[in-house]
Amino acid sequence: MSEEKKFERFGRYLILDHLVDGGMAKICRARFLGEQADKIVAIKMVQPQFSSDEAFQTMFMD
Repeated sequence: MSEEKKFERFGRYLILDHLVDGGMAKICRARFLGEQADKIVAIKMVQPQFSSDEAFQTMFMD
């Protein structure tokens, strides 16, 4: 039986698969969903336990 893969949407990106977990973030491979571009990108996402910490969010964005 073939297993159907379900993709998750993250803003303008379609998450294809999970690459690695770090202590404060995870990195996933994704496809940019744009009318003029069709490219594969890496997305770094904050781990849930850090997402509500404003100081961490600022550091992450910097």
